[in-house]
Amino acid sequence: MKKLMLGMCVALFSQVATFAQDVNYKITGLVPEGIKEVIFYVDGNYRASEKKAVDANRKFEFTGSKPANSLLSVYYRVGRAINRVQAINDGTPIDIDFTQGKVNASEGNMKIVAVEDQLSKIQQQQGEVYKQMSGNANIDEATAKELRAKLEALNAESNKTVMNFITSNRSNMLPVAFIADRAFEFTYDELKTVCDPTAAYYNHPVTKPCIMMLEAKGKRQPGQQFHELTMQDMDGKTVKLSDYVAKGNYVLVDFWASWCGPCRREMPNVVAAYKKYHATKGFEIVGVSFDQKADDWKKAVGELGMEWPQMSDLKGWQCAANQVYGVQSIPSNVLLDPQGKIIACELMGQELAAKLKEIFGE
Repeated sequence: MKKLMLGMCVALFSQVATFAQDVNYKITGLVPEGIKEVIFYVDGNYRASEKKAVDANRKFEFTGSKPANSLLSVYYRVGRAINRVQAINDGTPIDIDFTQGKVNASEGNMKIVAVEDQLSKIQQQQGEVYKQMSGNANIDEATAKELRAKLEALNAESNKTVMNFITSNRSNMLPVAFIADRAFEFTYDELKTVCDPTAAYYNHPVTKPCIMMLEAKGKRQPGQQFHELTMQDMDGKTVKLSDYVAKGNYVLVDFWASWCGPCRREMPNVVAAYKKYHATKGFEIVGVSFDQKADDWKKAVGELGMEWPQMSDLKGWQCAANQVYGVQSIPSNVLLDPQGKIIACELMGQELAAKLKEIFGE
C-alpha cells in the first residue's frame, strides 16, 4: 500500500486508455475514521478521476468496465499525503482494507502490493532522515553528509527494487504499476531498459510518458554539441545561448523557475559552485528560467544571489528549452566543456561539487 506526497516541479502527461477489449472490474474496501471519500482513476489519468463518498460503515465500492490490463488506482487523501493501491484490470475482484493495510486480489496484483509495501518501508526511512535534516538548524557538516549518504542509499534501494521488478516481469503487464510514478526519476540508461520495445507492456498507455522521457533525456546526453536557444535577458534584450558558451570556459546551463521549490532548495549549491570557480577558473553559469512573470523571475534572481547571466521567453512549460533540451522537470542542467559539448547532465548537490572538483582539481 503506497503513501505518496504531492509536489514535483514537472510537466505532467495524461493518458487515454485505448489498449484492449473491456473487462469488468469490482473494487471494494474499508477506510479509516474521518475519511469521507475515495477516488478512482485509470492509467494514471487522475484528471478524469471518479470520486465516491464512503457509506456509514466507512466502506466503498467501484464497479464498471475498462480495457483489459488497464492500471486501476484507488486512493484517499489526508492533507498532502495520499494512501493508494494500484492493480491491473484482470477481471478479478479487488478488496482493500486501508485500516489494516491489507489487499485481497489476484496473484499478479498481490505481487504489485508486495513491492508497494517494500517501497513504503523505504519511504518511511527516507521520511525519518528528512526529519533529522530539516528539524535541526544547527546540524554540523559531518552529520549532514552522513544523512545525505543515507538518503542516497535509500533512493538507490528504492530504485533497485522497482527496476528488479520491471526487468523480471517484462513478459506481462505488472510493471505499469510503477512505470507511471517513476518516469521522471529513471536515469537515461534505466529508461532505455524500461522502454524496451520487446516488453509486453511497451504499448500500454502508461508507458508512453517513459518513452517520451527517454526521447527528451536523449537531447541532454553527454557527447552532443550544445543546442541553441534564443530568448530574452532580464532587460528584454534578445540573447542566444551561443553568446555565452563555446567561448573557452566550462558552462553550466541551469534550468529553473522562481516558483519551483526544489529549484530554490538546490540553488545554494549552484551559488556556492559559482563563487568557488567563477573568478579563479572562469566557470560560468547561464540560467534558463521556466517562469511566466518577469517580475517573479527578476525578484527570485536577486533573492537567491544568482549573479550569472539569465535568459527566458516567459512561456513556462512551453518555453523553448522544453523542446530543445527535452526538459520536463526542474531543476535540471547540462554542463558544457570549453568547446560547447555536453559532458554531464542533472548534476545536483554534491554531484555538481564533485564534478567541478574533478575538472578544476580543487
